[in-house]
Amino acid sequence: MEKLSLKSVNGEKRMKRITCILRLLLSFTLCFTADFKVIRDTKIYDGDYNYMGDLKKGQIVQLWDCSVRNQSNNDKLNFNYSLRLKIDGKKRLVDACSIVPAETKDLFDPDIVTTSLRKNGKYWTYVEDCDVLFSRDRKTYYEKNKAAIDYYEQEVRGSYDGPWYEGGVPLRTSGIYNVALILCKEWRVSLFVKNIEKTKKGYKIVAEVSNTEVEEYEHDYKFLKETFIVGSDITLILHIDGDYLSFYTETNHLVVTCVLVDDVFKKQYRQLIANNTCDLSCVTWPRHADGSCDYETAVRLQSGKGYRASDNLRLRSSGSTAGKPVVTIGKGTQVKVITVGAEQTIDGITSNWVQVEVQAGAKDRDGKAIAAGTTGWCFGGYLGER
Repeated sequence: MEKLSLKSVNGEKRMKRITCILRLLLSFTLCFTADFKVIRDTKIYDGDYNYMGDLKKGQIVQLWDCSVRNQSNNDKLNFNYSLRLKIDGKKRLVDACSIVPAETKDLFDPDIVTTSLRKNGKYWTYVEDCDVLFSRDRKTYYEKNKAAIDYYEQEVRGSYDGPWYEGGVPLRTSGIYNVALILCKEWRVSLFVKNIEKTKKGYKIVAEVSNTEVEEYEHDYKFLKETFIVGSDITLILHIDGDYLSFYTETNHLVVTCVLVDDVFKKQYRQLIANNTCDLSCVTWPRHADGSCDYETAVRLQSGKGYRASDNLRLRSSGSTAGKPVVTIGKGTQVKVITVGAEQTIDGITSNWVQVEVQAGAKDRDGKAIAAGTTGWCFGGYLGER
C-alpha cells in the first residue's frame, strides 16, 4: 500500500478547507428574490424565543427559508406556527399566518392550508401511502420504496442487520402554505410562493425554488434536477379534486398527488409498518369531488337476488355480530337475499347485513347437508356474485 506523505496529507486538508469556504461563499451569494408582505402587526423573536420587537402591517420582508414550524406547545410565543425571516442579516421568528407573498393576486382557500388542517388533526400525504395502508401489508411499502431502503441499509446502517422497518417509517406529509410549498414523496422540494392565482380547477402558482432534496437512485431524479433549479422561478398548476391535490408543471407533467388523511390514518399507517397489523374499519379514506373513493370497498346487495358465500360463512339469528349463530355455510354455498339490513364496515369492507335463504344442495363447513329454505343473517361483504 502506498504511504501518504505529510505534504500530500496537508494538501488534502487545504483542499477540504477551500471546498468548505467555497460552499460558505455560495450560501451567501445565492440570494432569493421573493418578497413578502406583513398583513397584520406581529411580534419578532430570536432563535431562543426572546422578544425582539414588532413588524408593522404593510412592511416588506424576506424569508430565511421555507420552514414553517408548529409552535402550539411553545408558551414563549403568542402564535401557533412560526416562519423564519431574514431581518438585518439575522434569523428571526414571526407568526407564519401574518405573512403573504407581496405580489400575489389571491391566497389559498383555508380548507387546503396546512396550518388550518393541522388544527383538526389532518395532513396532506403522498397518495401511495394510501395504497400501502389499503394493502394491509408492509411489503407493499418495501416494493414501492426498494431503492431507497436498499440505499439506506447499505450506505447508512452498514453492517447492522436489523429489519428495515425497525423504528418505524414516518408518514410523508407535504406542506401547503400561502408563503411556501413543501412537496414530498421519497424526495422533497421546497419553494417560496410568489403569486397565487385562482383557476376553475384550483390554482396557478408562481414559486421560487428554495431547495431540492433528491438522491440519484430515485426514479424522478433527472426530472426534479432539471425542473426544480434552486434560485429559479417555476409555474405550477394545482388541480383540486375533493380530498386530492395534484401538482403539475406548465407542460402537464405530474409532479405529485397529495391526499387528505387524519390522525387515525397516521396511527394505523405507523402500526402497519412497525407490526404489519392495522385496523382499517376506523380509517376514513380520501374521496374525490364526485364522492367516489379509490380505497373503500363497498358491496351492495339486492333483495331477491342470488349470491354465493366467498368463504365459510356463519349465519346468525339477527343482523349483527350479536346475533346467535344458526349454522356455518360452506364456501360456495348458494343463497338468496330476503331482506337488506343495516350498513356496516368490517375488515375495510362496507356492506349491509342481509337475511338470506339457503338454496338446494347447500352444505355446512364440515360437508354436512343443510336443508333448503334455512334462513339466517350474514354480513353481505362476504357474499359474491353467482
